[in-house]
Amino acid sequence: MDCVHSYPRRRVSITRLARVFTECHMSQVMDEAQPGPVSTLYQDSVATCSEAQVPPAVANMDNRQEQVVDNSCHAAVKPARLMSLDAFRGLVIMAMVAGDVGLTQTARAFQGNWVGPLLAYHTEHVEWVGCSFWDLIAPSFLFMVGVAMPYSHASRLGRGDSMGRISAHVLLRAGILVVPIVVFSYIQAVGVPGGILPSRPQSNFGFTHVLVQIGLAYPFVYVLVDRGLRLQLVAMAGIFVGYLVLFAAYPVPGPGWFAHWEIHTNAAAAFDRWFLNVFPRPEPFLHEPGGYQTLNFVPSMITMTLGLMAGELLRGPRGTREKFWIVAVAGVACLTLGLLAGEFVCPLVKRIWTPSWAVYSGGWALVMLAGCFWIIDIKGYRSWAFPLVVAGMNCITLYILSGLTKGWSHSAGPWSLRYYQIAGDYTPLVQSGLAFLALWLVCLWLYRRKLFLRL
Repeated sequence: MDCVHSYPRRRVSITRLARVFTECHMSQVMDEAQPGPVSTLYQDSVATCSEAQVPPAVANMDNRQEQVVDNSCHAAVKPARLMSLDAFRGLVIMAMVAGDVGLTQTARAFQGNWVGPLLAYHTEHVEWVGCSFWDLIAPSFLFMVGVAMPYSHASRLGRGDSMGRISAHVLLRAGILVVPIVVFSYIQAVGVPGGILPSRPQSNFGFTHVLVQIGLAYPFVYVLVDRGLRLQLVAMAGIFVGYLVLFAAYPVPGPGWFAHWEIHTNAAAAFDRWFLNVFPRPEPFLHEPGGYQTLNFVPSMITMTLGLMAGELLRGPRGTREKFWIVAVAGVACLTLGLLAGEFVCPLVKRIWTPSWAVYSGGWALVMLAGCFWIIDIKGYRSWAFPLVVAGMNCITLYILSGLTKGWSHSAGPWSLRYYQIAGDYTPLVQSGLAFLALWLVCLWLYRRKLFLRL
């Protein structure tokens, strides 16, 4: 049963003490942190253990006397799962898969007041320099991947996996993220013999998909797990300066320092014009229309490492409120540094993930995580977050379902646009919102049955 922060003092014999501690410690090592119902999963207690669990007493082993000990949980016991992490992950994935939920189209119908333009701006990506809410979705997703790393690492160590086995799993996970998407892009480009899947010359054979970017950065960031704050800061600084020098050293046609970060004429674009033409293509690669580049995964490691540092902090022994203030202050510091760097060092450009953008977007992710942590895990307001938790604990399933049903859910069956014309200007919002609700209900069904897709 759940152990609370303190128990009444009781007498326990040394023999019984040793037996109970051994049983509870072994059960904690072998136990998998499988999520359960929200009502019982998120507790303020530090861990689960048996009713009689006590720490090893400091006693004179020669006297086989009964000792008076505090019946509290052992410090090595795995910390309780934080609901705020699942809620924030759910917020990010719901925003990501609901990118075409219809908010932008609806906002355009209300240009007579300040709400319409504001909503339209924050539900689209900025053209180049700047930031909208929609631009923060991908960085937050990478950030949460970093947050999960120390939990995954500790879980595998607890199961007794060797470092070699853990490293192999990391590479496998990265490969699962990268290879299927790249191969599918290749199949789209060349087609399948027999006309099963005709070629699509307009398809780009690239590595800019958000999951591919995560897969490319994942093994490098994982090396920093449990390496200490100093090494992690040095690594981030090295990436920041190194990537900055790479762009600054590349000759550009335009005048001015910031010209080194213009679309299609920067160092990363030049790399793609060489690298992507190494692969078989129906026609030579010139540039990606939106300006996204393969090398974006390099500075994105800064954002992911900020998540790793936050995850290690939240999993650590500090007090709950102390953790909140550290995350919140770090977020504000990153926002400030990112804005200053964007003004004087290099522009804030999400599409090429400039170093200033990596720090700035990581700051927003820290601030949003701190907000969720304060509201849910400190103040205890949890009921409202249940829809986010459902999405967050099956985020991979939700993302895959969204990709597989995107075209069908906007044109076929009950989701066909003609059924919702009665909604008037809100038609796109109603149509896409109901399609998204159907996907969320699938995740709810899986959640109730404790079925979760993991990599």
